Parts: sequence; structure tokens; C-alpha cells
Amino acid sequence: MVNISDTEVEARTGVLTHRLDKLNLKTVENIEVISTLGGRIFGYSSIYLYAYGSWVHLPFITNCDQVKASLEGKIDLLRGGNA
Repeated sequence: MVNISDTEVEARTGVLTHRLDKLNLKTVENIEVISTLGGRIFGYSSIYLYAYGSWVHLPFITNCDQVKASLEGKIDLLRGGNA
């Protein structure tokens, strides 16, 4: 499950071992989009958000371009930009 708010991103994964990753959007330095062959066939990608010393993986995103643009806009607003 992926949860994106105005200030942070949260990804919950796992069945037997549960994992919760959180990252403040203001600290994001890079956004990476990974599309495998299977992902291109079935219409999904993964997004990786990198910050100094940390990262969050957002798996199986179906509208990847829209999500990436939304994240970039929120990051720009948090940094005082005019998005």
C-alpha cells in the first residue's frame, strides 16, 4: 500500500514480515522510475525516491507519469517553488 500526502510518502509492504517506509518529500534528492518488460506489458512501473541516506520504493504504480509529476509538484511547493 502506498500513501502520498502533501509532506511525506509512506509505503507498506510484506505479508509475513511487514515493512513500513516513510520519507519526507522535502528531503527527496532524486526520483527514479523503473519499468520492467512485464511492467510495460501489464502497464505498471516502480518509483524509487532517494534522499540522503535513505530511499523508498513505491511498487506497482499504474499511472506512473502522473504520480511522478504530482510528487515533483509537491516537492517543488515544499521547497518554496511556484509549481
